[in-house]
Amino acid sequence: MKRDIVYILKNDIEPDELRYSLRSVCENFPCKRVVFVGGMPDGLSCDLYIPHQQAGQNKWQKVMSSMKKAFSDENLTEDIFLFNDDFFILSPVDTENFVNFTDGTLGRRIRVLEGHLKRQSNYSKRLRSLYVLLKSLDKDMMSFTVHMPMLINRHKALEMLEQFPEQQMFRSLYANLYEIPYTFHRDVKIYTNDKLPDWDDYLSTTEGSFQNGLVGEYIKTKFPRPCKYEFTGQTYTHELYTEEGDDRYYSEPLIERR
Repeated sequence: MKRDIVYILKNDIEPDELRYSLRSVCENFPCKRVVFVGGMPDGLSCDLYIPHQQAGQNKWQKVMSSMKKAFSDENLTEDIFLFNDDFFILSPVDTENFVNFTDGTLGRRIRVLEGHLKRQSNYSKRLRSLYVLLKSLDKDMMSFTVHMPMLINRHKALEMLEQFPEQQMFRSLYANLYEIPYTFHRDVKIYTNDKLPDWDDYLSTTEGSFQNGLVGEYIKTKFPRPCKYEFTGQTYTHELYTEEGDDRYYSEPLIERR
């Protein structure tokens, strides 16, 4: 059964990385629909758009507000693939038999991070907070911060967000709390301008490494052809009726595309 891909997008999202993420999805990651929640970047479209004005005092609260909007939408498939705009799929994926990825234990992730920084950071403190919580719940303590698509059940994810609203390490909390199947994979995010991947399945970038680094040129060269979600000109929108009266629209680009 094919599942929806859900991109949680900030309201002022730039289209640069997302454009190539969508190209890679069209080429290598079969799905039911591509769904945007939050922002709608100029020049791009999707199969289903759920407008949402993110609310909150910090980045996590804003993202969580959009997650709740998405996870509570019964128009979406029950299981969804959660994507970031900087996720790129380098080779064909069997999405029917997809298994989530871990890069090892939370303890190891914390040691490596703090060893590199020579100190605790806000990020490592959040990892430590999650470690303590999972230990108190007698759960596994694996790290799922590998910057790849994640398959989740949106009902379970919504329940978790309601139960643990202050826990910002969403992926690792979800995977350990619900004891999902997983396989091992290195983290695929490239942070520096001088590095290229020596692997061929998944890839993620920072804004800087995409714009200025070798990896950005690599991605643009690998996916040169526009996909069906790129267009210029006007967009027709058709309201999708819901009992709640929320604004949801199917986006239907005109024929003219890049």
